[in-house]
Amino acid sequence: MITFRENKLVAGLDITPFENAFFNFTYRNVGERTIFDRYGSFGTAGKDVVLENYQVLDFMTNYKVLGDTVTFFAAVTNLLNEDYDDVFGYATGGRNYKLGVRLQF
Repeated sequence: MITFRENKLVAGLDITPFENAFFNFTYRNVGERTIFDRYGSFGTAGKDVVLENYQVLDFMTNYKVLGDTVTFFAAVTNLLNEDYDDVFGYATGGRNYKLGVRLQF
């Protein structure tokens, strides 16, 4: 299968509101894509299959303590819980949360 993406926009906003804290918002807008279905895996062989456009907003933050030794972090991907297919036949998992602590010695 061959995928053609005509329009894709990715924009990020990094914010450092105070020392050792960091916030990031990332926005992705992916336009409608066309896939040529050579073997008929997703419809009629030799026909184009269209993947709809989508928009996704991600958020992440971290806070460092003890210099760079300890970092607390959190992230939410697909913040608005958009339902979309990035690759035809594989649906996304919806909103995802991640929390953690990173130790560097």
